[in-house]
Amino acid sequence: MSIKSFHIVFVACSIALSAFIGVWGIREYSATRNAGELAIGVGAIVGGLVLVVYSNWFIKKIRTVKELR
Repeated sequence: MSIKSFHIVFVACSIALSAFIGVWGIREYSATRNAGELAIGVGAIVGGLVLVVYSNWFIKKIRTVKELR
């Protein structure tokens, strides 16, 4: 597996983990009304959205970069 492929897979796993933690944090907030859990949930969702934007930028970038041989 190339480093580019590994990077794409790693970012995709990070997006999935961010979504999971975001949903978990918001569900915990709805059960306990603890502001810290809401902050974790919202922060994870924002981080996941930033990762989505980054992954789109990265995929466009690697299509234009030629392999170094």
